Amino acid sequence: MSTAHHLAESPDAPHRADPPDDATEPAEAPARATARPGRMRTVLRELLLTLGAVLGTLCLLSALAALLFGITPLVFQSGSMGPAIETGALGIARDIPAADARPGDVVSVELPTGVRITHRVVSSTPVGGDRVSLVLRGDANGVDDAEPYVVDRVDLLLTSVNRVGYVVSALASPPALFLGGLLAGLLLMVAFAPTRAARSAAPEAGTGPRRRHRHAAGGALGLTAVLLAGAGVVAPPPVGTSAAFTDTALATASAATGALPVPTITECTTSGATVTLKYTVPAASLTQSGIVATYGTGAAVTSTAPVAADARTISFVPASALLDVGSSWPVTISTVLAGTTWRGTSQSYTVTTLLGVGNLVSRTCRPTTP
Repeated sequence: MSTAHHLAESPDAPHRADPPDDATEPAEAPARATARPGRMRTVLRELLLTLGAVLGTLCLLSALAALLFGITPLVFQSGSMGPAIETGALGIARDIPAADARPGDVVSVELPTGVRITHRVVSSTPVGGDRVSLVLRGDANGVDDAEPYVVDRVDLLLTSVNRVGYVVSALASPPALFLGGLLAGLLLMVAFAPTRAARSAAPEAGTGPRRRHRHAAGGALGLTAVLLAGAGVVAPPPVGTSAAFTDTALATASAATGALPVPTITECTTSGATVTLKYTVPAASLTQSGIVATYGTGAAVTSTAPVAADARTISFVPASALLDVGSSWPVTISTVLAGTTWRGTSQSYTVTTLLGVGNLVSRTCRPTTP
């Protein structure tokens, strides 16, 4: 037996120990720790893309509904259709021929001045061709609107949801649209930016069918989210609607009747979002008249809140956006002769919103200066 063979078979010869089974665990532990944040980022990425796709789909459906079915969203800026339809409600209306409107329907008409009125139909009278004369009245009003509306088409109210109009108006504001553009850009970055796992993976690891499938699916979802989020640009914006006829004038019926009495505002106060007017009316007879408080927004949208002729205080809560800073609008008190547009209008006060966040509103009211 050779010496080499003897050494190989000797029990005293040293043996090289096999590595323990868990020798690779220290190397695998950092990999698992790194994988957890990676999975969280992937979940967050997919969540953002899915959210963008859902919001974009809603915008796209809204645009298609407006295009195909003549659907118009309405935001009620006054409470003359209360209590069923409150200030700040969102209504969904459909364009129809005015001749199809029936007594009891709630319709929205747009005046030549651009002001939109949404009230219930009292009566409808054809006046020639497709045009009809509609007499409207707000559910909260004691009398019909001051004069009929001669129109050929109207928007028929299909349904309404209280308070949702505040949210829709806020989402349609310029700051919200700007944030929507930023969101679309963020979705674009999230959809197509390479992940850390993709950057660090070996070239051969990223060529499998499963990885190619995930990459294609993520890219398709990202592109869908961005395109659908961009559809919000063409979605129809909500249309503000107010409650009554807005013409104001000081007129006389005849030399025998004289001018309507003109109220005088003695005090205008605010408490949160509520505006309260105190006023006096001359001792002239108001048997044929009512008292109307008129207030409006910067777009000349006004609404009326009739009260008893002998009342000397009137309070109301004008609608405002979810975030409102510095908006102002005039407020007046008028006497109005029922069935006419004749009014005796007081001096004007200006209500200014110092800060409004949701239901927390701070306002001031001062005499309007020329």
